[in-house]
Amino acid sequence: MKFRKGNAAVCLLACMMLMIAGCAKKNPQTATLEVPSNPTTGYEWTVTQDPELFEISSTYKADEENEGVVGAGGTQTFVLTPKEAGNTTVEFLYESSFEENSTEMRLTYGIKVSKDMQITVESFTGELPGDAETMPEAPELTIE
Repeated sequence: MKFRKGNAAVCLLACMMLMIAGCAKKNPQTATLEVPSNPTTGYEWTVTQDPELFEISSTYKADEENEGVVGAGGTQTFVLTPKEAGNTTVEFLYESSFEENSTEMRLTYGIKVSKDMQITVESFTGELPGDAETMPEAPELTIE
């Protein structure tokens, strides 16, 4: 197969475009945590991180079957979006804001954020209510 000058230029341009696309920055990942919550009980989830590598947003949605029922629970969703690279510890506490030593649940995640804003969960510890037979499953961070 013979290359003409025009074909060689097109081939060179196509190779350069593929190289640039391969070096393109990846989209930042996000980490999402969904946890049961019932703010009518006086307990709520709080989040701390050290150092602060994430922007954290939170939403609450009542369970569909209990929507509109006073005192019914639902799900709180946290979305963590990285602001910079590094390692951090993110701690979620389900506790009463008006009682001392009222922590009902504690979820602690060791997280690494790479330079290209990719998230890796490196460790997890949790304190959940109940004994081994009744303890709920530990919530996992969903990385997308």
